[in-house]
Amino acid sequence: MGMPGYSYTLADELREVKEEKEMMEDVYIALAIGDGLKRKTDLGEEVVDDPIRSPLVRETMRIHAEARRKMFIVIDPKFPSAPNTLNDMRKYERLGIAIVKEQSQVGTGGAQREAICHPFREYDAKVVVHQEPEKVDVARRWIPYLVEPILKEGYQSVVPNRTESSWATYYEFQRRTESRANDIIARIRAETIQPYLDEMVGPTSFSREAESSVWEYRGTKWDAHMAPHDTIVAKGGKVTHILFDYQHPKSQVDAEAEDPSFLKKRVDQMVYCVNAILQHHFSLHPSLYDKRPDELKIFEDLAAQFPIYEDWNEFNSALLGK
Repeated sequence: MGMPGYSYTLADELREVKEEKEMMEDVYIALAIGDGLKRKTDLGEEVVDDPIRSPLVRETMRIHAEARRKMFIVIDPKFPSAPNTLNDMRKYERLGIAIVKEQSQVGTGGAQREAICHPFREYDAKVVVHQEPEKVDVARRWIPYLVEPILKEGYQSVVPNRTESSWATYYEFQRRTESRANDIIARIRAETIQPYLDEMVGPTSFSREAESSVWEYRGTKWDAHMAPHDTIVAKGGKVTHILFDYQHPKSQVDAEAEDPSFLKKRVDQMVYCVNAILQHHFSLHPSLYDKRPDELKIFEDLAAQFPIYEDWNEFNSALLGK
């Protein structure tokens, strides 16, 4: 299968379409969607489309539907989907392309876990690809490359590692926090998981054999699809990565780059995910805890202080060693 960016003949394209259709027969796309904005009106509160996220979410679903990929969609009634997004979901549901269920577990992590695990438990999936619904380019170009190593090489999970050109499509603050988090996670796993994993990227694929590792880990936030890699490897499974020349949506970058709430979110994600993986990893490998490098001890001290930092910039400067 050729990597995105190459020129193909019509025959090549038709062959790849046929190959993908056969490969995707028992594959589900896991989507946790809550893109609506709540707005107060004279009559109370209404949910409207998010001008940035909702068009991206609908485009992702449209691409999957056009490719006849099966979608398993989890929606949170507390954070409802935008009206137009919900209409599209129901349309794809009627066409037999999507399964839509309300979230029953807690938090972002609960939604991700249900979206990943229920296709294995209820629909006998062989592979599930988790992706954030705003990442349109994942749907457009990358699904087969996240599936192939599982079906053809026996891996239990595949993480896409962003290339330099992919990182360049993100705003600087997000690049710095996510790459720093990845580096610390790699240090945590130095003796157990050798491939460097771009855990903060988001999209990840899992095999049927990995389902119990995802289900048993009860993370409530973004760690729900990251920390299970430690469990998979501890059980003797294999995790790998692919090169990922993904292009992040410019509309999302422009909206977030100067927004203090999103900059704070980046720090929150970095601290929460790294700390969650650190704790889970050493719960599986307690004998390695006393041997952990000084860098991780410093991080633990800073993470413990995180709630008392009123100025998150101060915390971020300390964590990044500025």
